[in-house]
Amino acid sequence: MENGRKLLRGIALAAIAVIGLGGIALFASPSLAAQTRPDVIRIDAIGQLKKLEMPPAVFLHDEHTKALAATGQDCSVCHTPTANGHTVKFQRKEDGTDAKKLENIYHNGCIGCHENMASSNQKTGPLDGECRACHDTKLPFKAEQKPVKMGSKSLHYLHVSSKAIVNPANSEENCGVCHHVYDEKLNKLVWKKGQEDACAACHGEKAVGSTPSLQTAVHTKCVWCHENVAQSSRAYLTAQVEAKKAAEPKSTKKLSAKEVQAEAAAEAASIEAAIVTGPTTCAGCHTEEAQSKFKQVNPVPRLMRGQPDATVLLPVNNAKRPVGAPEAGMKPVVFNHKAHEAAVDSCRTCHHVRIESCTVCHTVDGNKDGNFVKLADAMHAKTSDSSCVGCHQQTVMQKKECAGCHGAVPVMPADSCATCHKDVKGITSAQIADGSAFDLTKEQLADIAAKDLAAQPAPAKPFPAVEVPETVTIGALSNDFEPSVFPHRKIYEALVKGAADSGLASAFHTSPTAMCAACHHNSPIADLKTPPKCASCHGIEADKMATSVNKPSLKAAYHQQCMACHDRMKIEKPAATDCAGCHTPRVK
Repeated sequence: MENGRKLLRGIALAAIAVIGLGGIALFASPSLAAQTRPDVIRIDAIGQLKKLEMPPAVFLHDEHTKALAATGQDCSVCHTPTANGHTVKFQRKEDGTDAKKLENIYHNGCIGCHENMASSNQKTGPLDGECRACHDTKLPFKAEQKPVKMGSKSLHYLHVSSKAIVNPANSEENCGVCHHVYDEKLNKLVWKKGQEDACAACHGEKAVGSTPSLQTAVHTKCVWCHENVAQSSRAYLTAQVEAKKAAEPKSTKKLSAKEVQAEAAAEAASIEAAIVTGPTTCAGCHTEEAQSKFKQVNPVPRLMRGQPDATVLLPVNNAKRPVGAPEAGMKPVVFNHKAHEAAVDSCRTCHHVRIESCTVCHTVDGNKDGNFVKLADAMHAKTSDSSCVGCHQQTVMQKKECAGCHGAVPVMPADSCATCHKDVKGITSAQIADGSAFDLTKEQLADIAAKDLAAQPAPAKPFPAVEVPETVTIGALSNDFEPSVFPHRKIYEALVKGAADSGLASAFHTSPTAMCAACHHNSPIADLKTPPKCASCHGIEADKMATSVNKPSLKAAYHQQCMACHDRMKIEKPAATDCAGCHTPRVK
């Protein structure tokens, strides 16, 4: 076959015109045209070793998986089995450095399989000489994989609670089936309870030494496990069916060969339908449609890893700062870990690299381990979805009941520091200054935090309805329209209701007048029960001399405030262009 390939290489263009039994037909199929596929793989391993004569081969993984399954074959045809699954490489464990040898592995393996299928009159892929059928740059579809969020609490819990995933070392907990760390003394991977972390904590974009890349690690482990569960279930269910048939009286009815075949097919289909396992195809994991069908557990039982219900985040230990560095430090923060767990979908929302304290990577001055992101920014950067303030900002702006106000009012204004940073009973300023506070154990900090949370005052209660004006008539500028009657109490109560179940709102809305601050902005919170009129600051014309704040005209201020709020809260009526929805036209 090798000699034939050399001969045909010179007439490749002619060979393209004589397409084999489905190579180009597969790409040109109307069902595949103008769509995205999750299983498109560019085989460029040879290109890492030498300059290619042709573009990397295009491989549709799911099409091949389906074709093999139809003939009773599995992944081991292409992927070499190992003690921990299959290699992700084709018919080898390592690439090596011999480009020609690697080329022969692909050509002989792929084309040889196609030729075997063709000799059995089966539909197959490109044959020897049909180079461009695989080595093509123009495809009628686009490669697109939707990442799987294994850190999702629901998906994680489905694995934790699965009876099919068994840890031989501990029948009570199966965490060790997936999670491991390298033990230098034992020189092997082991499970250490309480040290479970995301795969990405150790496995990066590329392999490093004996540590495979994240892509290789998860595909090897996940697909192999899903296959094993399927095989075990298939064997168990088949044995049950056979036992049931053996216990039944023998039928005297004679079946035709066609009926026997149909009965066997129905039996096999019934067994396959009863198997519960994870996906083994690209489309089974990496498409929007597939992920929408993942079972959702709600509420998800808390996943324990030895984390406390609450803890105290201590400020910087000045005793361990570089000599000559200026003293730094804020008051400590009591952090309700359990409440934050319930509010997010994954531990990686906060622990975005490893499940460790933020200060392990982020320092006051910044360093390489923390990607030079300083501790203050790691906690307070508004543009980061991993920082406290950034996450709060995104959470608030994604909820329409909150976004109506917070589009105009800062989510975390400068004077809100004391909401989190405050004196904590059980830890003195002297302990923080001399560094002894940092010697407190995890259990001691959890106990101090629990007592502080228990002693916190109840959330501020809203004003009673009778204390909130039912309507406010806005008529200072009425000319072409009658004054607008503003349903003041209805809007106040709607805002209160929208924030009622939010722990975040309860923590920061420390006064019943907090709901008033968006409309009655730039007024002291204490004065908002009887706020000044808008015309106190906004004149008939815009204040062009105001440099510190945007001070539009009174008319513009009213319209900007109302319309922008309606837009953020997705209130469709009245529309921004429907003047009569708020103002009755004045009869002249």
